[in-house]
Amino acid sequence: MRRDKVEQILRNLSGPIVSVAVLLAYVVFAQIDPPPSQVLSQTRSRVHLALQKADGPEIIYFGSSTTRENDVRSSDKRSVADFFAEHLGIPKKKVLLVSRQGGQPRLFEATFNSLVDRPELRGHLPRMLIVPIDMRAFSVTWAGNPRLQYAELVAALENHDTSYVDDMLHAAHLDPRPEVARLFRLGPHRVRTLAGPPIPVYGRKRITYQKYRLILTGLFTENGAPLAAIEPGTPRWHHKLETQFRAHYLNDISDRHPYLQALIRLGEKARAHGVKVVYYVAPVNIEDLRRYTGEDAQRLEKNIHFVIDTLEHSGAKHVLDLSHLLPQSEFTDKQWSCDHLTPSGRSARAKGVADYVRSHGLLDKDR
Repeated sequence: MRRDKVEQILRNLSGPIVSVAVLLAYVVFAQIDPPPSQVLSQTRSRVHLALQKADGPEIIYFGSSTTRENDVRSSDKRSVADFFAEHLGIPKKKVLLVSRQGGQPRLFEATFNSLVDRPELRGHLPRMLIVPIDMRAFSVTWAGNPRLQYAELVAALENHDTSYVDDMLHAAHLDPRPEVARLFRLGPHRVRTLAGPPIPVYGRKRITYQKYRLILTGLFTENGAPLAAIEPGTPRWHHKLETQFRAHYLNDISDRHPYLQALIRLGEKARAHGVKVVYYVAPVNIEDLRRYTGEDAQRLEKNIHFVIDTLEHSGAKHVLDLSHLLPQSEFTDKQWSCDHLTPSGRSARAKGVADYVRSHGLLDKDR
């Protein structure tokens, strides 16, 4: 419900009881995020158009908000894809960043399929896909979040709904920095009572989705009581980050996980069309993970090896592990345990992939 409509209703109505009721209704509706289609339809697609240019991009670099700068105060806005091009010594326009807050393998797969399935683009497919693997994406906190499924966009891509795709696909290429910055400047009005599945907290009890959201924001205790800002180093801070690390990274992953299956299908489809794929496990704040979860952090190591082994057994030739690349000082937004990076962290992450691509001769057209 828009604020101006509420104000108009209030002007036309009298009586304290009605006014209070309307105000309460506004408060409730204001907590609901707009549907994905409303967010995604703010811009038009440039992905298809970019690929059709004579001197267009040759590499698609997929990603989530971790590939971007999420601090509006930062003077360095370069993305991981920008740094990747710089480290390879190629023009930035040759690398197309297709990223979105919560970008995940089903969206990557559907995007690539939409390129392959459109006849006018078959002669303009990229030579290479760079596919990051965010280990947190396998968690219920990410894979179970309705807002991060982009179900309408994925369905339209898969069903060849070209009118919807033309309007929506640029959402994956939209610079999300202002939106992400607003999301991560949470206040009481941003706390959502979203419906969602129970959240497994490794080594602890499951918690409700709502309780997880309250812990994540740090604005409420587990019983819902308001509290002051949680200061780093306090017991409440330790409890908050321990819960997040356990929920985000220490999960049970099987080969049936839909995101792992999407990664496999993406590789198979790309190879079938002569497109090289480089997967890499994105950096994780291993130091803090160990600090807050102790020996249980080994669970992440097992998951990383499992994902890499599964991809290699499916035929993937290039799977790189950068999970241990960065020290904790290169991670930002630590109150969210979300793998956002400093500019130097993004540069180092990109360099790790660029060095691999160069050392394996993957830019050579005959390889």
